[in-house]
Amino acid sequence: MNLDSLVVTAATLDEGTAYVEDLLSVRLSPGGRHDGAGTHNNLLSLGPDCYLQVVAVDPDAPPPVRPRWFNLDWFRGPPRLSGWFVRVPDVEEAIRYGMEGMSPPQRIARETFAWRISIPRDAMEQEVCCAPAFLELLGAPMPDILPDVGCRLIELQVGHRDPQSLRLPPIERVKLTASEHPGLRAIIATPSGGRLLT
Repeated sequence: MNLDSLVVTAATLDEGTAYVEDLLSVRLSPGGRHDGAGTHNNLLSLGPDCYLQVVAVDPDAPPPVRPRWFNLDWFRGPPRLSGWFVRVPDVEEAIRYGMEGMSPPQRIARETFAWRISIPRDAMEQEVCCAPAFLELLGAPMPDILPDVGCRLIELQVGHRDPQSLRLPPIERVKLTASEHPGLRAIIATPSGGRLLT
């Protein structure tokens, strides 16, 4: 199980992209539409094996049959770090032996890329979800096609009332802490210095 990506959600893709670009002083790469999910994204490499995605409702896409991931159907307020993905070899096996409360696997595609994912049900109901979503790659890893702009994830800090309940093995660059105020914080090294993404 490896860290795959960080998810920043926003009311619009332009708003979320501006938030990340202003904070990190770098430009994001164009992403695309997620077929069947009603969302679209822009992307930023955080090194050879991890990336950041800004995700928002795609106003030109038909409404999906399921609620949009990461509570985007009811999004309010400023852009924020709302979730994270871990890569797993098999989504169904990860659900079977991992956390409770995961959604059934679904296939998500964007242009030539495809994944099988499972989202924590909390991510459909809360502004920030501390439990990771599971992702099974059906093609080349996304960072392989993203330009390297010099950003690196130093640490993802996951504050949770009961970290043991997440039933996660140690994951490189992920720090689980007990907190009465659950939330996500990412420390990112940029060409302009260290930045804290929340």
